[in-house]
Amino acid sequence: MIPVTFDTVATLQFGSEGHPTSLHFAIPEEWKTCKIRLHLRRSDGSFVPPMQLDENGCVKVNRSDSGKTGGQWMLSAESPDGKVSYSRIGKYVTPMEVTQ
Repeated sequence: MIPVTFDTVATLQFGSEGHPTSLHFAIPEEWKTCKIRLHLRRSDGSFVPPMQLDENGCVKVNRSDSGKTGGQWMLSAESPDGKVSYSRIGKYVTPMEVTQ
């Protein structure tokens, strides 16, 4: 489980081709009533459409989402009244980078 706070700066490691990576975030109490989304920016600068976490703080990321090399990630939390909060930006790596 990846703990998330406003100060989170974790490096995520994604799985190999054809194997989605299940990410499970420990969501702060103040975000429990929010819609929480994972945002990815690939190393080429392109953005992946935000992926909504389920009620358990989980989301599956496919290699097609992450790209061949790493990039950056963050979470957003949208409250019922429309206010949006963000975690700090972290980075992610792929198997190609880990083996180099």
